[in-house]
Amino acid sequence: MEKYLADIAATFARPWVLWLLAVVPVLGILAWRADVWRRRALARVGGRQVHQLQEQRRRGRFWANLGVQTGLVLCVLAAAGPQWGLDWGTATTSGRDIVLVVDVSRSMTAEVPSRIEQARRALTDLLAALRQRGGHRVGVVLFAGRPLVACPLTQDYDHAGAVLDQLDELRRDPDLGPGPREASGTRLGRGLVEGLRMRDEQSRGVFDVILLSDGDDPSGDLEWEFGVLEARAAEVPISVVGVGDAVQDAVIPDFRDGSGQPVRTRLNEDPLRKIASATEGRYDHLRRTALDRFYLDAIDRLPRRGDAIDALPTPQARYPLFLVPALVLLALGLGRRE
Repeated sequence: MEKYLADIAATFARPWVLWLLAVVPVLGILAWRADVWRRRALARVGGRQVHQLQEQRRRGRFWANLGVQTGLVLCVLAAAGPQWGLDWGTATTSGRDIVLVVDVSRSMTAEVPSRIEQARRALTDLLAALRQRGGHRVGVVLFAGRPLVACPLTQDYDHAGAVLDQLDELRRDPDLGPGPREASGTRLGRGLVEGLRMRDEQSRGVFDVILLSDGDDPSGDLEWEFGVLEARAAEVPISVVGVGDAVQDAVIPDFRDGSGQPVRTRLNEDPLRKIASATEGRYDHLRRTALDRFYLDAIDRLPRRGDAIDALPTPQARYPLFLVPALVLLALGLGRRE
């Protein structure tokens, strides 16, 4: 089933629109009932000639209704953004380099759905927005006790999407845990430094970092300041998105302190706001803004590379193949019902 749904998502740019197909048969039933009531009303007041005329019009309405229903189905399919084949014409689109630095520490497993799942859904929406515009390269860095490059900078959005789909599994990678004789903690600074290391010559002036975290670092040693210093030296603003509830504590699953009590956590916005402010970036809360909208407001209008690099073709939009016959069928069907 998961593979089937993935194939649908690859065929349509907006697969969620397909749920509107469920409305079409409901409209068909309502139109049929209206015709039945109309015929019964006329049968009570009309004679034989009226009955024969209604039978002729009933056959015409059947084909008209069928045309309208088919047209509505095709409209929904067109709105879902059907796409197949590759469009090499967009392969030269230039863009920016965007590194997603994602907190996968233990505290990110708190809440329902978990903070990691909240971040994954938001990042999937962001990736869809990047795919539509094309030209951008995207990379993914995960961090907890140590950072890990999960996806180098690439325009292969399918690969980046596969990495995001596996966030819950990847967070268990032992390389993300603290090293020997290192204190446990959420190493925000190390995650940022690892993300900044992904810059290259083509990234100069067109490099962005988006940090997603709950800001809950139990060590409290201000380690995140090292990431700020690195970002300021590179003149890279850090866009920061807080994940989690800043008011209500949540229990970290399967984790207890030395006395056997459950460990609780909440979103700590203070270091996240400071990271954004110190690097001339922007901070927002995931529950206040959609990540794709955050990207549009903070990044999409900035300058892009002069030339495209590492370009890949994008799926070719095929909605006109559905929209044109839909409009024709709707026009003919509605015309014959008059």
